[in-house]
Amino acid sequence: MTQISRPSVDSQVTEIIFCNSTVPVMRGGFSNVLFLVLFVAMIVLNQSLKDLGADDILRILSVTFLCLLTMRVYVSSVSRLYVKNGNKLVLVNPIRESVITISEIEKTQVSGIPSSMTILLTMKCKTRKLPSFYFMIAVSTNLGGYEDTKMGLISFLDALHKNQQVG
Repeated sequence: MTQISRPSVDSQVTEIIFCNSTVPVMRGGFSNVLFLVLFVAMIVLNQSLKDLGADDILRILSVTFLCLLTMRVYVSSVSRLYVKNGNKLVLVNPIRESVITISEIEKTQVSGIPSSMTILLTMKCKTRKLPSFYFMIAVSTNLGGYEDTKMGLISFLDALHKNQQVG
């Protein structure tokens, strides 16, 4: 049995980089590929429903739902995560940056899908009723591969939580 080296909770991770690009759309990284796959799925769904003789309204609703889901997944992908000024967590998305005050974060949960190298982050904030969902495709990051990045993200969030309790 091989042992995987993992970053310790005490390690000083200041940022996690999933994609090195700083150009707004290109910083989506592998989510751009996912976006294209879901776009093709919309076209195939539309054509399949048309060939089956489905009503136009059903086709429009199905494609619209998949389009909205595709856009939501795309803007929820994270290419970079870092702390700004010691009190703000910055999540860089393909289109914009989300800034969350660390003291507003109540709970975070990290889960993953190893087969697709996807890490899911659920974050509950005091100022929002519903949790926010973010995803990252961790093929190769500044922390290493999928497992190293997942463990690094967990230790990064644990360190934020501990610093918030101390401060």
